[in-house]
Amino acid sequence: MFYSQFYYEKILIPSIRNLRKIGFIPKTQLINDRALEYGFTFRELGFVKNQKILDVGYLESPLPFILHGLGAKVYGIDIRKCPISYTGINFKIGDIRKTNFKNKFFDRILAISTIEHLGISTRYGSYSDKLADRKAILEMKRILKDNGKIIITVPFGKRNINSVQKTYDYNQIKKLIRGLNMKKCKYALNYGDYWSFAKYNKVKDQSVFNISAISH
Repeated sequence: MFYSQFYYEKILIPSIRNLRKIGFIPKTQLINDRALEYGFTFRELGFVKNQKILDVGYLESPLPFILHGLGAKVYGIDIRKCPISYTGINFKIGDIRKTNFKNKFFDRILAISTIEHLGISTRYGSYSDKLADRKAILEMKRILKDNGKIIITVPFGKRNINSVQKTYDYNQIKKLIRGLNMKKCKYALNYGDYWSFAKYNKVKDQSVFNISAISH
């Protein structure tokens, strides 16, 4: 036991740290953006068993499976085809700008790191549409129950658009979600080794990727 502990603390860990410093081993973050996004999501979700939840752009997310395990009636919509089928979860190929869901169908709608990619033709096999994000919000509002809730996260900071995503400032977010009541808005900052929630003034002028997590 003494030898194992000595080897771990004095040889293995220092060696890994040195290899990361010189770039031989990729540096990983202890707390990444997804950890904060998912934490915010579950804190704000407030659902009860058998509620209908839609995950927009679900294909690379564990949320449908977690929520299904917690007793929700889960739906997922994505323009890409899911390579698997999963009993109890309704995966659909579709465009969130216009869906076949009935009015006021869902109790909760999630769009975690999704809205910013809509309408950018070079991302996820998408399409070119400058108003795609706003159209998506309007459709989400249509299919949400009157007492429902939408939770979204988007990149936040200096306004920008590139071949991957949009970055929103506060005024853009207000325009994006107009017609909905913002219940809570939190910000997160990338400190390099980790992510942490931060105040608005800390992130508003940043040109790097940050998060705005919004609950409606």
